[in-house]
Amino acid sequence: MRLISKYRTNKKIREQIDNCLAKMQRIYANHGTGSKYDVGEKKSEETAKLKERIKELSPIFYAQIYPYKNGED
Repeated sequence: MRLISKYRTNKKIREQIDNCLAKMQRIYANHGTGSKYDVGEKKSEETAKLKERIKELSPIFYAQIYPYKNGED
């Protein structure tokens, strides 16, 4: 039996996860640039918070985008 994530079935959760993914993209894209979106040394901390939020919203989707146990980059 194939499990379907809340990301695919719940529009509100999908929007929240997409928002987290957009924030993560902004963090990675601006890391080390000195721009207003550069979080500097807090990169790991900030992305960990966003990953945890995604995991709370849809554990199945989280497992699909981070298939390794530790979820490292």
